[in-house]
Amino acid sequence: MRLLRVAPGDVDALINLAVIEVRTGSAERGLVLARQAAEAAPGNAAAWNACGEALLDLARPAEAAQAWARVCALAPGSARHWFNLAEAQLAADDYAAAREAYDLALRRDPAFNAARVGRAMTLAMDGRHAAADEEFQRLEADDPATLRSYFANMARAAGQAVPPC
Repeated sequence: MRLLRVAPGDVDALINLAVIEVRTGSAERGLVLARQAAEAAPGNAAAWNACGEALLDLARPAEAAQAWARVCALAPGSARHWFNLAEAQLAADDYAAAREAYDLALRRDPAFNAARVGRAMTLAMDGRHAAADEEFQRLEADDPATLRSYFANMARAAGQAVPPC
């Protein structure tokens, strides 16, 4: 194992290393690095984004949502940031907040179909099945590949066989 030394104030290096750690299965180490970056530069959205990634990977969705809320406050124009916030809120079972964040992502990018899927899921989870069904039907008409891919990934995650399309 090779150890890298990073100056505590080198925020970009800390963020990059944090992301690498999270994506290679070391979310705890990634979180430590991401927090160092966020402490060194509290106005840096990328540092808070790295914190959110690590926290969600560590199955701490409520804390991840707090990190991504900070990201959204710092960089409100990014549909991806609002989507990340929504995904964390969904994982924390806060369906109303997740739906609102998906809506904000869609206002920034109406073609962001993953946000449309998430929004429909929150409707279903809230018991609004007719509204969810309408949303899924519109998405299927607009972009059937995204919808198939989403449900295939869900089936794989649940250990179910995925039939060919």
